[in-house]
Amino acid sequence: MSTGILHLHLLLALILVVCLWKASGMWARMGAAVATLLLLTGLYNFMTRMTNPPPGWHAGIGIKLLLALHVIVVSFLIARGGDKVPRLRKGALISAALVILIGLYFSNIAR
Repeated sequence: MSTGILHLHLLLALILVVCLWKASGMWARMGAAVATLLLLTGLYNFMTRMTNPPPGWHAGIGIKLLLALHVIVVSFLIARGGDKVPRLRKGALISAALVILIGLYFSNIAR
């Protein structure tokens, strides 16, 4: 079950990046829903999969969580609309790329 949740989490992350890239109409509202599901699956994976963490894990995961929260909050702001959507989208996409890179580092390289 845990592997299925992990794959769901990764799929939701990719869907959120697509929603941020499009960032208009239905995509913006879907991004807010996907961000909520991504938060729930991430918390589940965090509680069940992190045994014997690599050195430096706490600092890296702390940075990842802060950047992920930035992406989630901006997803909700984009869903609300406004004139700052292009600027918000750019910042969220950069943060999302950093979150993915940090996750890949700690899941594949640091172990």
